[in-house]
Amino acid sequence: MNEAKGHAEPQDVADPVIHAVEGYLNELLRFIEPTAQVDVRRKEKNVRVHITQSAAFASREGAVIQSLEHLVELCVRRTVREEVRVEADVSNFRQRRTEELQQLARQLAQQAQDQGKAVLMEPMTAWERKIVHEVLESSKAVRTFSRGDIERGVVIEPVAQKPRAS
Repeated sequence: MNEAKGHAEPQDVADPVIHAVEGYLNELLRFIEPTAQVDVRRKEKNVRVHITQSAAFASREGAVIQSLEHLVELCVRRTVREEVRVEADVSNFRQRRTEELQQLARQLAQQAQDQGKAVLMEPMTAWERKIVHEVLESSKAVRTFSRGDIERGVVIEPVAQKPRAS
């Protein structure tokens, strides 16, 4: 790590994708968050980017992360001419958001069961909807599906229970 700037040195200079991602992010962060630190890891076509010590991204982390992923993918496509999937995280936002969504999904599933009617969650990104679907997929009491055209949310609805034979 380059301590003077607080940015990561390229992990593998021989890997043009890592080199392009780190170079792009270091240049971008030099203007918006000079104290941020970048960690880039690659496994085949997947690139994971983790940015720490970044107050500039704190307010709208989800939107910033999506935009950042898109920009980094464009950078790699243009400079290295390779298609990769970038997953970015800022100060462990994804982990915190995953835990929040899992807890909310379980609470709303219980609410749907208790009230006997469907609950519509607020519009979410595809990544967030996937978390909700995954946490409730093994439930026999509720089912989930996404609804909406442009802004899609998850619907959690109780599954009709068959009456027990006496």
